[in-house]
Amino acid sequence: MQVVRLMPLFALLACPGPDTNATKDSGDPSGNPDDSGDTGANCEVHLTSISPTDGAVSVFYRDLLVLSFDGDGSAATIAVTDDAGTAVAVTEAWQDGNVQVWLDAELSAATTYDVAVSLCGNDYATSFTTSDVGKPLEVQYESMVGRTYAFSLNEANITTPSIIEGFDDDYFTQPLLFMIQEADESGVTFLGAPGVKDGSTYSQDIEAPTWDFPAADFTEQPYFETHADYIELAYRGTPIPISDFAFTGVFLADGSAIVEATVEGLVDTREMYEFLGLPENPEAICDYASGFGVYCEECPDGNAYCLYLVGEDITANEQAGLTLTVVE
Repeated sequence: MQVVRLMPLFALLACPGPDTNATKDSGDPSGNPDDSGDTGANCEVHLTSISPTDGAVSVFYRDLLVLSFDGDGSAATIAVTDDAGTAVAVTEAWQDGNVQVWLDAELSAATTYDVAVSLCGNDYATSFTTSDVGKPLEVQYESMVGRTYAFSLNEANITTPSIIEGFDDDYFTQPLLFMIQEADESGVTFLGAPGVKDGSTYSQDIEAPTWDFPAADFTEQPYFETHADYIELAYRGTPIPISDFAFTGVFLADGSAIVEATVEGLVDTREMYEFLGLPENPEAICDYASGFGVYCEECPDGNAYCLYLVGEDITANEQAGLTLTVVE
């Protein structure tokens, strides 16, 4: 049986996050695959692309693997192995009538992996290597306490809502500061604060309240995820409240930065009319967004002035010597 090695010729279209509860679709209500997934002589489904592509390097170890087919590929046999030939645990989430599957694989940093797929009498193979991001911490937990990291939302790739990407470079410039208060093998606790940037120097905005973060799950270290009920940024006196704020990322092994970070939250837009140069109108941003098919949703107070924001690809570098103080 000939093995087809997929070369990096297919561009993968961006798609929403996986439904981890998804199961293989079936034309049979009993849940059994129908004939479209038959591996017999009538099977004509082919694997069209794998992401990461063959030979890819510097792949983030927490990225999903994505396989695309030209039909119902749910009959495929899929195996992921590391460079020692050890099988990797994989969770499959089938999408879009089984023409695509997202694989949540338990990968490690700085490791080469092989992906093998068998379908309709054809075998496919590809290989990729993960980056150094995700290597175990080389620093002691005690030395992490007191370290402060900084970034601003205008440095993020704002993927949701896309309309914000049009003005975030001008307006989401206030730094977000995060100082580690506690850290051990199971949890890490941050104190957050809005900051001030002067050239390349960061300082805390001592006129603004700090943000409390409960202990974040650190059992998958160096990856963490933490949440705050509410934070508030500002631009030239305009408040930018963000509720249900989530911050996730991966510490570099030496603790010098948080990389591959993401932020999510509900942004209250009612005071942001100035961002469009408009007269006072709490619905200005929502009206603007609706013209692009993006619609505001309810804020915690029940008023529909909020947009859900997702910022990705963030790097928060450690700011040596910067210590945060609690401000009520």
